[in-house]
Amino acid sequence: MKKKEQYIKIKNLSISKILFDFINNELLKGIYVKKDKFWDGFEKATRELVPINKKLLETREKLQKSIDTFHLERKNKKLDLNTYKKFLKKIGYLKKPGPNFKIMTKNVDNEISSICGPQLVCPISNARFLLNAANARWISLYDSLYGTDIIPETQGALKGKTYNPIRGKKVIEYARNLLDKYIPLKNNNWKDLKKIPEVKNNKLNLKLKYPNQFVGYNKKSNKLSSLLFVNNNL
Repeated sequence: MKKKEQYIKIKNLSISKILFDFINNELLKGIYVKKDKFWDGFEKATRELVPINKKLLETREKLQKSIDTFHLERKNKKLDLNTYKKFLKKIGYLKKPGPNFKIMTKNVDNEISSICGPQLVCPISNARFLLNAANARWISLYDSLYGTDIIPETQGALKGKTYNPIRGKKVIEYARNLLDKYIPLKNNNWKDLKKIPEVKNNKLNLKLKYPNQFVGYNKKSNKLSSLLFVNNNL
């Protein structure tokens, strides 16, 4: 017999105990947000936004039904683009371009607030998809290059089932060429470096062609573990 799921009541919310425990015991750890404050804010946001989202979904369904009907009524006819555009404008699916605007919300990444482009979206109900999406921004270029056909499997550079040092060398060469292209050094090339760079007093011991590209670093056990550069605001 399947065990009945338990729910926790907080004001107008009924929260799965599994989700409730995850938020309280794992998600909120180390982010300095108190449990009561989180749930009060979440309840308030839900109360305010759910009715708005409901109306938006109703509008979406209404538009989709109108579009479905339009195509069904003309399924044996050639689509006239001008007629279709007029129809989409009439039902409110297409709008006239409005004035330019900027997102005013503070503390939002540039990829969302100021750079036009596709955004990575994934279902929160699928843990694997969600984890991959969260990691995608900081994924290893070496791993990506090694496993794809960007590096051809010629001249002994086969992927194989175990690490291939010939392929690994080509991966490193490709990655360093990218660094030379997008984060160039002033007097030499990344591929010519023989030592791991160092950071002392927040200063990098490499001379960059564009010094402002160096924006941060990480250390583990007091040893440099990563460097952070910016290119095209990313």
